[in-house]
Amino acid sequence: GAVEKLDAQTGQRVAGATLRLTGPAPSTTVVWTGTSATAPVTVPNLPAGTYTLVETTAPSGYALNTTPVSGALAAGGTLSLRISNQPFGDIAVEKRDAVTGELVAGALLQVREDFDGDGVWSAIGTVTSTSTGPVVIEDQPADDYQLVELVAPAGYALNSAPVTGTLAWGDTLTLTVENQPYGTILVNKIDGVDGTPGRGAELELSGPAVSTTVGW
Repeated sequence: GAVEKLDAQTGQRVAGATLRLTGPAPSTTVVWTGTSATAPVTVPNLPAGTYTLVETTAPSGYALNTTPVSGALAAGGTLSLRISNQPFGDIAVEKRDAVTGELVAGALLQVREDFDGDGVWSAIGTVTSTSTGPVVIEDQPADDYQLVELVAPAGYALNSAPVTGTLAWGDTLTLTVENQPYGTILVNKIDGVDGTPGRGAELELSGPAVSTTVGW
């Protein structure tokens, strides 16, 4: 019999899987270490009968495929059994300034996954944003993901609105949270007659932020 391990997206052979072949002959463990350029692994001198191939360890970067593949080997014939694996994808997480669009460092961001498609989000990791590029969470299965900001960067308002996206097998999903930068209010006290700066006043400034008393 001939045994192959394939990438489900490209169809190329993938190295590093451990496969178990069972049938009329004693069970055989096949370690597939070939590359896309090499031939299938051959298991010679097998009696005729039905054989089943099961993956026990997936190649690095691929999801385990637990679905058995079976076929009938005729006397003197050749049976080819192939198992395909879906490649994991990556999640790129970034924080940007809502005004300039530039990357912002220092935000604490939590990545969540909807494992069962029921709208219940479970945390899978927490990262801190950088200004040099997105933070990449590698080797994730295809699924729905959500990014939530827990702590805003210094000088920015917290944006607690979740950002959601769907990761496909072998793809990269980019999740971006934007923050509005804080502004600055200049407070002046002037003489109402001659317009000269005044002194000794106590002013109260109120708004979306906590009320602040300004001594002038």
